Amino acid sequence: MKVIQINKFYFTKGQGGGASRYFFDLTKLLESNGHKVIQFSMQHQDNLATPYSKYFVSNLDLTRPRLNWQAIKNLGRIFWSYEAAAKLEKLIQDTKPDLVHLHNIYYHLTPSILRVCKKYHLPVVMTVHDFNLICPNYSLYCRGKICVGCHSRLDRESRVSRVGGWYYNCFLKKCVKDSYLMSLIAVAEAYFRKWGNFYQKYVDLFLCPSQFVADKLILAGFPMDKIKVLPHFVIDRSWRPGFSQRLLPSLSVCQPSPAKVGSPSQPKGWTPTSRYCLYFGRLEPGKGVDLLVKAVKRLPKINLKIIGSGSQETVLKKLAQNNSNIKFLGWQEKQELARQIVSAEFVIMPSRAYETFGLAVLEAFSFAKPVIASNLGALPELVRHKQSGLLFDVGDIEDLSDKIKYLWDNPDLAIVMGQAGQKLAREKYSAVEHYKQLLKFYLSIDFMSIM
Repeated sequence: MKVIQINKFYFTKGQGGGASRYFFDLTKLLESNGHKVIQFSMQHQDNLATPYSKYFVSNLDLTRPRLNWQAIKNLGRIFWSYEAAAKLEKLIQDTKPDLVHLHNIYYHLTPSILRVCKKYHLPVVMTVHDFNLICPNYSLYCRGKICVGCHSRLDRESRVSRVGGWYYNCFLKKCVKDSYLMSLIAVAEAYFRKWGNFYQKYVDLFLCPSQFVADKLILAGFPMDKIKVLPHFVIDRSWRPGFSQRLLPSLSVCQPSPAKVGSPSQPKGWTPTSRYCLYFGRLEPGKGVDLLVKAVKRLPKINLKIIGSGSQETVLKKLAQNNSNIKFLGWQEKQELARQIVSAEFVIMPSRAYETFGLAVLEAFSFAKPVIASNLGALPELVRHKQSGLLFDVGDIEDLSDKIKYLWDNPDLAIVMGQAGQKLAREKYSAVEHYKQLLKFYLSIDFMSIM
């Protein structure tokens, strides 16, 4: 089968995030099973090499919004990209694919490409990596709180929950970059998509990484028969771009860190102060890293390493100043990140915003590391309380602090939990199982109905 995979970013660093990581992992998985994968994306200086880069659309930088003539010229492009439509059409004509698999296309590639896919009678599958289909700011999170004002509300007379696209709430709350202008543009784009009904009309199957995401789409009015749950998966790291084959012997053992000084599995030079717990991911308000820092500040004998970068990095470092047990390592390449996970006691995901899945949890499990996570969104679907980790009440610093101390003081239990997580990752979230389910979904599309 020839599959065009489409994602607006063709790199994993920074903006790429979990969606791009899955995009690359899925490419390798499909190729390893004999399929031909064709990429379509946007030009960027951080892009990886691909023979299809000549088809990529020109770069559109939305990280630093500016109000100038160029920005005005680009305004229409975030609604409907004629360039993306034309280049994808050329790619389809040249490669003659059997199916199109979408990831994140919002703003940079736009729904214009969907109409091209249907012009050539191609089935379209879309992995839902975030909440942009129902929330203009992608996250269902605004001003430090969960927010569902754009897609559901309670009717005051009937007391029944109503669903729909009340996107104007995003403008009223300045949900996008705390800016009325940026929020207005996001709201206009969301209403444009709603009125055009592009995704419901042209996407044949929505693949949600968790039941939580599937439920949110259904609540927002998306057709239930087009929604399936397909969790992400653990993949051999040698398949990932930039991962060194030389690391595999040292990482494949996946041994938990030692419970006691002097134990046979203790690394050379290990001391009690070498022990640490770990957070890795983006440093953004919704990730709740400030809650984690505050919790660990109450535990001066417990070391915390934080890997990642983002808009909150400066604020978090200031919050943690004068606390020598908290260290910021910045963004790390995959090799170094893997080493840090291997040596950690456990991993913490303190999200205060909904997670669509929790790739970091699966990454930790693959190295037999238990996870302490907030009891929110899709995380409880992965972290089984007191089995593969611990769940704490969202936003409760005291509860988080207690859970960290408990697992730190019980390293033998952490090992048992980590092994349970690894078993879960291998049995339920393996690449083999993921491929079987994905292929079943690919073949389930009624090809005759799209001709």
